[in-house]
Amino acid sequence: MYKINKEILKACDIRGVYNESLFDDDFYYIAKAFATILHKENKKNCVLGYDCRISSPALFEKFKQGLLDGGIKVYYFPYFISTPALYFSTTFLKADSAVMITASHNPYVYNGCKFVINDRIFHQDDITDLNKIIEFEEFIGNKTTEEELIDIKNEYINYLLSKLNLEKLKDLKIVWDCANGATSFCIKDFVKELPSKNILIFEEPDGTFPNHKPDPSKEENLELLKIKVKEVSADIGISFDGDGDRVGFVDNKARYVDGNQLLIILSKNFLLENPGEKVMSEVKASKTLYNSIKDFGGIAVMWKVGHTNQKSKMKMDNIKFAGETSGHIFYKENNYFDDGMFAAIKLLNYLIKENRSLSQIIDEISPIIGSGEIRLKMKEDERTLFLKTIKEALDKDKRTYVDIDGMRVDSSNGFWLLRKSNTEPHITLYCESDSIKDYDIVVRDLKNYINKTKYKLTEL
Repeated sequence: MYKINKEILKACDIRGVYNESLFDDDFYYIAKAFATILHKENKKNCVLGYDCRISSPALFEKFKQGLLDGGIKVYYFPYFISTPALYFSTTFLKADSAVMITASHNPYVYNGCKFVINDRIFHQDDITDLNKIIEFEEFIGNKTTEEELIDIKNEYINYLLSKLNLEKLKDLKIVWDCANGATSFCIKDFVKELPSKNILIFEEPDGTFPNHKPDPSKEENLELLKIKVKEVSADIGISFDGDGDRVGFVDNKARYVDGNQLLIILSKNFLLENPGEKVMSEVKASKTLYNSIKDFGGIAVMWKVGHTNQKSKMKMDNIKFAGETSGHIFYKENNYFDDGMFAAIKLLNYLIKENRSLSQIIDEISPIIGSGEIRLKMKEDERTLFLKTIKEALDKDKRTYVDIDGMRVDSSNGFWLLRKSNTEPHITLYCESDSIKDYDIVVRDLKNYINKTKYKLTEL
């Protein structure tokens, strides 16, 4: 019997520290278990890709062999690839399924994988089922040697170009930051086709991410992009995460564009073209965002954090646009996939249409005073007890809260949030208001409830 560390089983994917909690052989058995699930659903093939992390090629080989030994045909690429390009290839090839070997925005010591099935979302209970199949050796499927090398880079680039207003792009100067991540597989070929003036930084793949962490949701990771935008007087700076499914921006004044600000801008653009439609975000999103969606004539929907949670809800409720403050942006138009380059194209098109600078557009948004995400590292049982204790205290005080994903407590002063991270062993905390005075009230309220546990909080 083979056993894997259950801590690598996340809500949306597999994620762990390579050679500490996640090992090469894990991926062989996870692949065989995934093949078993595919057989049960009469699926015959899988597109398999990997990012540029140092550990990804070895994990790719193990996963590929597991799929083949499980009787699933494998399509694979002659190069590392971004997650959005893998998503695109799944649609382009009309494949039954896909798996991307990546740890997304996590530090280089991590790795993992994301799953796609062509007619449904693969997450949560499905991830648990993988482990059950491994644990009880319930594999089905006869070994095959059927594999096929594919190359979709040009098709993916042409797809992106077809969404961009190329004629008017010539007036823009753009800095592109690949963070030495997977988007570098196509960025040079992509920008060659653009009439804009393009400056690339950290466009060479390096799985150690030597220049900055591959997480554009953190302002500190965009400091070098800010410097370059200011140095060359660019109109916009664009940064991607490690596997390319998330995006972050810097405006023409070299200011970081907060995830809420980005979603407000993209929501307005979407609702101008799709009046009265639903727009969805997650429990971490600002009250300002949800109020703005209503002001733009849309219907605001709040849902769980996590790319698979968002995609599933979109399909269930026919939501055509959604986004998370971390930079995951989803369009039904793009088969519900989160693609940093696709989202960047949407923002570039909006800038062209508005004929105004990004800083002018941002300056119109009401200020948001937030703590940023604060992460308390805890073991799983500690996280469960921590949230249970606070929930009981809220119930005792007869406080109202949203509990679709952790606990979000709104008030006239703002809101605070506590939730389990989907990807790391942390409790995520966040406080927000629209004034310093009210922010202090929100923080005191949160600290009051945290003090009811054994933890004390000074970061706020």
